[in-house]
Amino acid sequence: MSNEIFIASREQARQIDYEAIHSIKIPSLVLMEHAAIELLHSIPDTSYQKIVIVCGPGNNGADGMALARLLALKEQPVSCIHPSMDRFSNEEKIQFEAIQKLDIPCFLNTDPAAFVELEQADMIVDALFGSGLSRPIEGIFATWIEAINSLDTFVLAIDIPSGLNADTGEILGVCAHADLTIAIDSIKWGELLREGKNVCGTLKSVDIGIPSFLHRDCASLLNLEYVRSIFPRRDPFSYKNKNGKVLMIGGSDEMPGAISMAADACFHSGVGLLSVFVPKSIQMLLETKMSYVMSLGVPEENGRFSQDALSILKEQLDRYDAFSIGNGMHKYAVTEQMVKLLLASNKPVLVDADGLVYIKKEIDLSQRKADTILTPHLKEMADLLDIDVKEIERDRIKIVKRFCKENPSVVLVLKSSITLIGFQDRLFVLDHPTSALAKGGSGDTLAGMILGLYAWCHDAYLAALCGVYAHSLAASLSSVDPISFTPNDLVENLSQAFLTLQSKKTP
Repeated sequence: MSNEIFIASREQARQIDYEAIHSIKIPSLVLMEHAAIELLHSIPDTSYQKIVIVCGPGNNGADGMALARLLALKEQPVSCIHPSMDRFSNEEKIQFEAIQKLDIPCFLNTDPAAFVELEQADMIVDALFGSGLSRPIEGIFATWIEAINSLDTFVLAIDIPSGLNADTGEILGVCAHADLTIAIDSIKWGELLREGKNVCGTLKSVDIGIPSFLHRDCASLLNLEYVRSIFPRRDPFSYKNKNGKVLMIGGSDEMPGAISMAADACFHSGVGLLSVFVPKSIQMLLETKMSYVMSLGVPEENGRFSQDALSILKEQLDRYDAFSIGNGMHKYAVTEQMVKLLLASNKPVLVDADGLVYIKKEIDLSQRKADTILTPHLKEMADLLDIDVKEIERDRIKIVKRFCKENPSVVLVLKSSITLIGFQDRLFVLDHPTSALAKGGSGDTLAGMILGLYAWCHDAYLAALCGVYAHSLAASLSSVDPISFTPNDLVENLSQAFLTLQSKKTP
């Protein structure tokens, strides 16, 4: 079984089902049975006096009826509420006949007794509509969703809360509010976006036996099991030069902390030799804070790099294995010239913060052969593409995919409450928002971590995936309240995060 958890659009989910049934020849009823078994195993281990399953006119309703049958065989009191039979799918007709044979109580959704039945439930299963829903819910089905939402009862949604747009996360008229959503085969994009975050409750996915290669066009969710399976093995016989010699360029007298935090995180993420290239006025400050980091203090003007610093940087290109640029530099002419110098070289480069604004059309990343890592937040990505940030928010998935396809040497880390990590035709998603990281310096720390990992694993996409996950994990492992959490706390937790990623035990 694959460690990957896939994320699909509505059309992708439909196509995957179609190929599984028609190309791989897995009968739809077999997939439905697997789904029902996984749903049964996903029900919280609590004694329920009555479970009521509210079924819709399609295969989501059929999944609910299949679950009802398995619950009845476990002697769990269960009943079904369903639409008129003339609206059943073929599979739903078969499942309905099966639950009738077991004398499972069934109520037509227009029967007043059905509402009484719902009110007596201590668990409700939402099996009304699946991911194929594309228009607002109206009429009797809207009435049922409103009834479900009016009760203080635990709600489990099958595949997706009914009424949620599977692609956008928008509410289609009215939407069920679930305490637990069990996504069938793959998580749907809408469950991660907009209102999806508010109506899904706890979100899990279950494998129903569809071959993983059918998900070739899907994104994947970063999770502990997967990151453990890919986390690079650090050679115990390695030495400092083999673990990478890195130069981080950044800083100013107004923002010395950004380069300091980035460098601290880089060193604690495994780099062999680390130097910082900073304005002369902050060199001593960084040396005092980090005795394990070497420094190059270079000419400055008004607390920022001067034109003379550019000439010195040119002399350093052949002395290091990889570079980063941007943290705490400010946006001005010398920053632009330094970014262009690095990206014109054949050296691996990570660009963050103030360096990102200069990666526009005049810098052709599509022709760059060396590894390139960009780590923008939404506003920086909008500036990079010269578009409105609302456009990024509205269609970030398509934008990231297109950017990575057009720039095949670039690993793109788009930071937000959900973080997208794209490379060529691959896309991973971190969905673990925490207010602990909603602070200045968190992005600088992440950039340093990714560069530090890259220095010794020599794989930009792997470093980005593991760095993004370890960054989040280090925050979640902290005993410090998110209100008081700082980037220094994050760095202090990196050791525990990396130990967790190299262990088979759950933290």
